[in-house]
Amino acid sequence: MGFGTNIMKSLMFIFNGIVWVLGLVLFVVGIVVLIEGENWNDIIDNKTVPVSVLLIVVGLVIAIVGFLGCFGAMKQNTSMLLIYAVILGVIILVQLVAGILASSSAMRHRITCRRG
Repeated sequence: MGFGTNIMKSLMFIFNGIVWVLGLVLFVVGIVVLIEGENWNDIIDNKTVPVSVLLIVVGLVIAIVGFLGCFGAMKQNTSMLLIYAVILGVIILVQLVAGILASSSAMRHRITCRRG
């Protein structure tokens, strides 16, 4: 294994390890918001349950992706890295579609406001 490969493996391990930890932190914050929801109701307009569930789901997805990237790089497990790449690809496509839909919706809203 070459020097460049070792550097890439180390960087991927470190970056995805940080992502994994941050995903777990987001998951824990979601659980805390769910449990302590009454204290948060004034801040977020009585929408504590949807916000906490969203935090839990997003935190778990981020933690799983970080785990697959981190340990896939560490163990050089090609199946873990393949799943990691596919999940990242799907996330990027979903973000792209959401951006296009939001942009077209905003344009449609501007057009109807000008006519209206």
